[in-house]
Order: sequence, then C-alpha cells, then structure tokens
Amino acid sequence: MAQGYNKKIERQKFLNPKSKKIEDYYLIGQNDWSIVLPITNDGKVIYVRQYKQGCDEIVIELPAGMPDYKNEKPKEVMKRELMEETGYKAQKIISLGSFFMSTRNSSARFHAFLALGCKKVAMQELDANEEIEIGNASIKEWLKMITKGKIKEHSSIVTTFLSLPHIGGKITFKK
Repeated sequence: MAQGYNKKIERQKFLNPKSKKIEDYYLIGQNDWSIVLPITNDGKVIYVRQYKQGCDEIVIELPAGMPDYKNEKPKEVMKRELMEETGYKAQKIISLGSFFMSTRNSSARFHAFLALGCKKVAMQELDANEEIEIGNASIKEWLKMITKGKIKEHSSIVTTFLSLPHIGGKITFKK
C-alpha cells in the first residue's frame, strides 16, 4: 500500500458480479471533502487558484477541503474551508448533495454546497502546505470559464451546475 497527502492506494479483491471471477483491483482511499460555490451579494463568484500536484498545474477551482477531525460534518468543513481559504462568510447555505469522486476506483464523495450573500470578514488562514490566490468573477464570466475549459476540476463544475436552479439559472438545449 502506498500513502501520502491523506490518500492511499491499495489492492483489493472483488467478486465480479458478471463473470463471477475474483479479480484484483486498485482503489484510491481518501477522505470525503466539501466544496462550495460562494456568491457575494453583488453576484460575484469567489474562486481560488492553487498548484495541484496531480495535474502539475495552477488550477482555478472553488474553495474545498477535507475534515480536520473524525466527526467534522460536511457543512462545517465547507464553512471552515471557505473562511480559511478566502476569509468569506455566507449568509445562506444550501446543500446540493454528495457525489462520488470516481466510481471506478474510489468510494470517496464530495459534498457540494452553494453559499449566498458571501462577505469578506477575515484574512486567509492557510495551512502550511497551501498557497492560494483568491479571485472573483461574475456568474456569467464563471460559466464562460467553465465552458471554455479554464475550470478543469470536476467537483467545481458539478457544484456550479447543481447551483443553477438556486440562482435563477436555467439550462436550455439547442434543437
């Protein structure tokens, strides 16, 4: 088993329900995490930019993080991470559900939230291994960033998509 950065890779045996064969498979073990689409009263999306080792890029994404202790609830994780990474606090929080990171190789889930009426109330309080820049964009600009491929982190895209009905957005389909 290999471990690092709150993740581990381990080989397990599974019974394939179709072939009835026992097969080896490698799973990524990690904690669930919470992610939030924070929107200010003037309609700005607050996002973060930070280096991510897996893709070896500086990535634009929504504030997110894992629990600091065993029984920390997803909503509390989201509120803490929003405050630590951006210094913003929300007036209203809407839970959007929880979703698998990758159904092929992990049971980890991300818990998605929408935070409305966000207001800057403090300075960032980053962990020792974090170097995060804060940015903002109108909702329309944020959606363009997604459709142009500038936002590559899947839980940020899913969280945005799920937030649309709550912020007056709608999806239309071309004929």
